[in-house]
Amino acid sequence: MGSGAGVIIESNQGTQVELSLKFGFPASNNQAEYEALLAGLKLAGEVGARKLNIYSDSQVVISQIIGSYQAKDPVMKRYLVKTKQQLEQLEEYKICHIPPNGQAEAANKVILAGLKRRLQNAKGAWAEELPQVLWAYRTTPHSTTKESPFRLTYGTEAMIPVEIEEGSHRAVHYNEGANSQLQREELDLLPEIQERARIREEALKRQMAFRYNQRVVPRSFTENDLILIRNDIGTTQPREGKLAANWKGPYRVIKVLGKGYYRVSELDGRELPRYSTRFQDALF
Repeated sequence: MGSGAGVIIESNQGTQVELSLKFGFPASNNQAEYEALLAGLKLAGEVGARKLNIYSDSQVVISQIIGSYQAKDPVMKRYLVKTKQQLEQLEEYKICHIPPNGQAEAANKVILAGLKRRLQNAKGAWAEELPQVLWAYRTTPHSTTKESPFRLTYGTEAMIPVEIEEGSHRAVHYNEGANSQLQREELDLLPEIQERARIREEALKRQMAFRYNQRVVPRSFTENDLILIRNDIGTTQPREGKLAANWKGPYRVIKVLGKGYYRVSELDGRELPRYSTRFQDALF
């Protein structure tokens, strides 16, 4: 499947410039983040910006740029070198991490699954199918809130094309004169609908957290233990993208730092530079 990214540049006066990118090659999430960053730096240079505050939700990309993480993958190394070259042309810059939005991440998974079902083998046509998938997502009641995003925004359910074609009850009995009054009444009830949805969602989150915490088994390691580490730092094969393995290793624990943190090394003794991992990110 193709991939893409978006860039927003905002001046001190609030003027915004938006840029959408569609890649003609498979890209992992981190590669897409680098592509977006490079495009944003190029665009900022074209408009004469010399001082930038850069915001990204990729902890990996930010950590590689500031030196906390090492870029091992050859493709990521080239991205890192190119990015640093662009940053050196600025007078001043600051890079900030924005934690990803959990709801947005969940929505993206649903949208991606919908695209896969519609595209099957025609992966390159995702841009043409995206509006239909987004429409289905926005007009379908969700299991967490029991409401559709459309109703939570506008106070009423969307009228889908099939209702007009088949003549549903709403379509047959539509009254243009009374429609405005009905819309005002539904908007008056919207805060109550939104609050009920929020309560349902919060109750479900607590229920899921309770079930998850019951199954969590604390783990600790000692020196010379072999572990696998969650594969958050790039992928072994740059073209694997979302199909990459979830874990990588094995690595050896060489020092216990305390509070769940460890220093680890390759099996041949090479320490992972400037890297430590918590036990939540590691697996026996």
